[in-house]
Amino acid sequence: MPLSEDEQRVLAEIERQFRDTEPELAQRLGSSPPPPVAIRPWPALGGLALGLVIVLLTFQHFVVVAFAGFVIMVASGVWLTLGVRQVLQTRLVALARRARARPVTPPFPLRRRPMQPERGDPPFTDEI
Repeated sequence: MPLSEDEQRVLAEIERQFRDTEPELAQRLGSSPPPPVAIRPWPALGGLALGLVIVLLTFQHFVVVAFAGFVIMVASGVWLTLGVRQVLQTRLVALARRARARPVTPPFPLRRRPMQPERGDPPFTDEI
């Protein structure tokens, strides 16, 4: 529900007072979100591959070394997952802010045309 003119005026006055009393905080809160942290997936993918190789080569003879390879694989997977998740979350927040800033229009008309038989087809009937 949109705000009334009186509510908008009161809100604008509160914002102005806030900017006057706390300019640094107002600037930080009003600025755009920081750019996403650039993750480097290659070290994490290399860790996954290295752990897999260690596990495959040492599982039959050195179980402790194979377990260390498994730990390397898990740690690399978690590192990669957290980095990708952080980047996606930052991008989704930016996308949501842009979506709120402009109205959304459907790419096609929402009207539905009634179904009509093609030319030469018999009309639809309820009989079986």
